[in-house]
Amino acid sequence: MIAGVATSKGGKPMAIVERSTNRLVVEAGGGLSSFSLALDKQAGLARIERNMLMWKRRPLEMPLADIKDFDVATFKDAVSGAELRKLLLRTQADEAIEVPVEEASVEETAAALRDFLGLAA
Repeated sequence: MIAGVATSKGGKPMAIVERSTNRLVVEAGGGLSSFSLALDKQAGLARIERNMLMWKRRPLEMPLADIKDFDVATFKDAVSGAELRKLLLRTQADEAIEVPVEEASVEETAAALRDFLGLAA
């Protein structure tokens, strides 16, 4: 199962807005949709906030221990046939939550998130 998050065309790319030894916050989007992922080691929680078309969706919270990996998945675009890469947050329950990242920085963002949580590459 993949929980989709619309990326905003022309919006801001994923950016690390806060980084310390205990907390990492990344944000993307702007305009009509936005995405925020906060990883908090002190609280032991991950929090995902999403706005789509200016409506706030219910935030998702999960224990950091529930995060299995940040995986780069390749999909084939149904219309153009082009191969696209997406960053997915994989949970221990085998759920996948899309993290909207510009394709050029998918690997770099996945590595930063894995490194923060001490996950193997």
